[in-house]
Amino acid sequence: MTPEEMDREANEFAMQLLVPTDFLRADLEKIGGIDIENGKAVEKLAKKYRVSMQVMTIRIAQELSQ
Repeated sequence: MTPEEMDREANEFAMQLLVPTDFLRADLEKIGGIDIENGKAVEKLAKKYRVSMQVMTIRIAQELSQ
């Protein structure tokens, strides 16, 4: 495994640990989905999970792409 692959895997693990998929999906379903361009909605979720807006935007984008 290359250092870049290890870094990518570590980042993915950290994001899953901080913002678990099942919890995020439940929150997105509860609010009826989200537009990642809506900064206030992303900020609200970021605060809930105590992560940066960047991390939350990435996690939401991952969920929307699945």
